[in-house]
Amino acid sequence: MESSQQGSSRKRLLDVSARLFRELGFHATSMRDIARAAGMRPASIYHHFDSKEAILRELMWGFLVELLSSARDAAARAHDARGRLGAIMRTHIRLHATKATLAFVADTELRALQGAAQQEILMLRDRYEELLQDVLRHGVEEGTMHLGDVKLASYQLLAMGTGVVFWWRPEGRLSLEAVVDQYVEAALRMCGIAT
Repeated sequence: MESSQQGSSRKRLLDVSARLFRELGFHATSMRDIARAAGMRPASIYHHFDSKEAILRELMWGFLVELLSSARDAAARAHDARGRLGAIMRTHIRLHATKATLAFVADTELRALQGAAQQEILMLRDRYEELLQDVLRHGVEEGTMHLGDVKLASYQLLAMGTGVVFWWRPEGRLSLEAVVDQYVEAALRMCGIAT
């Protein structure tokens, strides 16, 4: 069982790594950079992670698991395709805004992973995309959504929502809920649903 001190050190390493991967990029960040920013000796990192790739894999895995489970839960509480679409988009935008550093890393550093680690992350990403595509397909089948290509529409919606990592700040002009409301309205319109 991991002690609270070990858990705290591990969390600090993950937080610092996420920040450095976002600021410098995965390949430009060294284990020494991570150790220095975490206030640790480089050798101490290896008590927690086998490699820099293992750190990246854990960051991406953690974010995508939270995104997928939160979106599934939110969609399950809605009663129709319109409500499920709104619920998924709200979850997507909120998590990308409130966990922007993790979201940025998860969305941009996939190529840095190799082999089984990359396949695990791709599997999670595919499940998330399929969740949204199923909602869109259902909306088209029930006649409430009007889309030419469901897969393309899902990519457009996800890219639109992901964009908040680049500009939204808590101290900015718009509250997160105001931003979420406008994005959801845009997503519904894009799918041919009057708001």
